[in-house]
This record gives sequence, structure tokens and C-alpha cells, in this order.
Amino acid sequence: MSYHHLLLQRIESALVKRKEAERKTPKIEVPNFKEISDAIDTFHIYHKLKVYSGFLSAYYIFGEESNSCTKEDLLFIEEIMCLLDSQYIERVEPPICIYYLICKIFQQLDSTKDIGIVTMVNKALKVLEGQNLLSVEEELEAYSLLNNVCIKKMNKDYTKAVFKEKFVWINNKLLNINAKGLRENKIQIQPRLFRNIVSTALNISNDSFFTSLSSYGFRASNPSGKFINGNDWIINFITYYKEKLNDSNPKVNEVYTSYCLAKLAFKKKNFEEAYRILNNPARVQGTFVNLFLKVLHLKILYEINKDKDDLLEYDKIEVKKVFEAYKKLVKFEEEKKQQLSYQLPYYSDFAILFGKLFNFFFKYNGKYGNASNPLFLKKKAELDEQIHNTKHSYKDWLLEKLHDIK
Repeated sequence: MSYHHLLLQRIESALVKRKEAERKTPKIEVPNFKEISDAIDTFHIYHKLKVYSGFLSAYYIFGEESNSCTKEDLLFIEEIMCLLDSQYIERVEPPICIYYLICKIFQQLDSTKDIGIVTMVNKALKVLEGQNLLSVEEELEAYSLLNNVCIKKMNKDYTKAVFKEKFVWINNKLLNINAKGLRENKIQIQPRLFRNIVSTALNISNDSFFTSLSSYGFRASNPSGKFINGNDWIINFITYYKEKLNDSNPKVNEVYTSYCLAKLAFKKKNFEEAYRILNNPARVQGTFVNLFLKVLHLKILYEINKDKDDLLEYDKIEVKKVFEAYKKLVKFEEEKKQQLSYQLPYYSDFAILFGKLFNFFFKYNGKYGNASNPLFLKKKAELDEQIHNTKHSYKDWLLEKLHDIK
């Protein structure tokens, strides 16, 4: 039974009890007005908080235009939050506590320090893990809202490790919940979520985080049953879920799998392997149009061009032409707004910074006297500062490549 239906049942039970008492003669029972009022209030507060948390999530993830109303249109929200801000929160049931915390997190997302947000997220997760009143569907809703908090924080500043870990942990939990009770051939995952989990996991440097993960459908191969590091968990995740991708077009599923495998190889600095994995999807017209694929492809081509340019000559691939095609696609997306608005800066910033790095490499790499060349040192320092100012996931790679140019 869902918590929603449990609350309705309580209201019905209290009303029935009241009617039965009224039929009795003489009427000696004390009226149960408080029981009725409490049941109705709990139902009302729970659903108001759910609506408000959904409203805030849409606002912070997709922008103000995503909502058809304003906060002021949601009556009694301020009164409910003020009531729960008082000691009353200590007396409510876990589902209300969870949604109250989610609302507070979104309310303070831009004004509170990360440590405060993390504390509230941890508290909400602890209550969510310990409760037994929500149905599976209701649990998934709550976890998804907390996941949106992580997405918002990562979009704002991808360098914050704690939110990357929370994102992977929550999505791993969501997949575990979804898989319970399903036949193996019924378990599915959206390709985009598959890619996001792998990409985020690859940016987590804390290997001990992965040793504590318990994932449905696969486990570590070593005797301890724990994953050795992030790469160990990621390859197991890709191997299991690549067969569960649910896009109706098999080519789309293949491209997402190739992307994830290539990104893992890239992280291991197996650049030629990454190149081979991604090169075929890169040549398929109408499929290799996604910007996230092109970003990885350009990074791989840069590495290959730097250390093994004869391979690109043999395959007749020019990095400059690939980059020009990427810039045109970014411009097209900006004009048509086909990507979500919060994603566009990621791709447009990469176009600017990669272009500057690429030009700097060809102008100065391997040139004698760079160390004493004032213009070289000045241009390198300026580009270093520009890259440092970005908060996207490719920041560290760009800095590493810049520092390699001497």
C-alpha cells in the first residue's frame, strides 16, 4: 500500500468512527474531532510538500519557464514550511520529514554552503533508507528529487566531488529498487542515464567509495566481493547494463555503449584503444551528432595527433575539420535551442577553450626557446587562467594538455 492510500484510509477510518459514535444513544463518547483533523492535515501537508518539491526541482533544473505557475500560486506553502520549521517536525512521520527536507534543500540551494546542503541530503537519505511507509513508486520519486539536487550542483560546479558520489550512489540505488522483482529480461535503463552514470563515476577519484557500492546484477570478481576501484565497478556496470539499454533503435544503444567504453579507455590513457572504439560510430551519418560524443572524440584525436599523428593520416582524419564541424553544431544548437539551456555552456565553453589549446599547441609545441620566450609564457599564463575559471568536467584534461606544452 502506498503512503497516499494509507493517509486516505486513516481519514476514512476516523470519519467512520465519528459516524458510529453519533449513532449511539446516549452519546457518551468524546468526539474524535482531533483524530479527523490530524488525518486530513497529514494528507494535506504530505501532498502539498510533494507538489512544492516538484515545483522547486523543475525551477532549479530547467528554469523558471518550465513551470506554469509561481510559488505564490501554491497556497499555504509558507504556512506549512513555517509550521514544520518549528518543533512540529519532530512529531511527523518519515515521508513528511523527507519531503520537508527536500523542500528545504531546494530553497537553500544557492544560499547555503555545500556542507549544509550535503548534511540535509544525508539526513533525507537516512530517513528514506529507514522508513517503511512509502511504496516503491513513492520511494523512487523521493530518490529522484534528491538526485536532481546533485544534478543541479554538478551543473553549477562539476569540481565538487561529494555531489558526484551522491549522484552515482542515488542512481545505483534507483536501479537496485527498479530491478527488484523483475525478470532479468525486463530490466532496462535509458541510454542517457547509462552514459551519465559512467561519465560521473569516471570523474570520482575516491576508490573507497566504490568498494562500498552494492549493485544489482553484478558484483566484484575478487574473493572479497568488493570492487577494487572505480574502473573495476565501471567496467562491470557497462558490461551488465549495455544489454539493458532501452532505445528502440539498436544503433543508438551501440553508440552509447561505444562512448562509455571509449571514455573508460581514455581515462586509462589507452588512447589508441579509445580511438578504435569510437572511430566507427564517428563515421556513421545521422548517429554521431550528439555533442557529448564529439567532445570525447576531439579529446581522443588531440591525444592521437600529439603522439601518433601517422594513424590519423592513414585514416584520413583531420582534427581541424572535425573541430570545425563541432563548432558548427554548437552554433546550430544555440540557435535552435535543441539542447537543454543549462547544457549549452558546457559545449560552447569547450569549443572556445579547445580551440585556443589546439592553436597554442600547433604554434608552440616542441619549439626551441619557449622557456625563455616572453610571448609564449604570457600566452600560456593567459590560457591557464581562462581554463582555471571554468567549472566543467573537462577542466583538468585541458590544464594537463596545456602544461605539457613546453
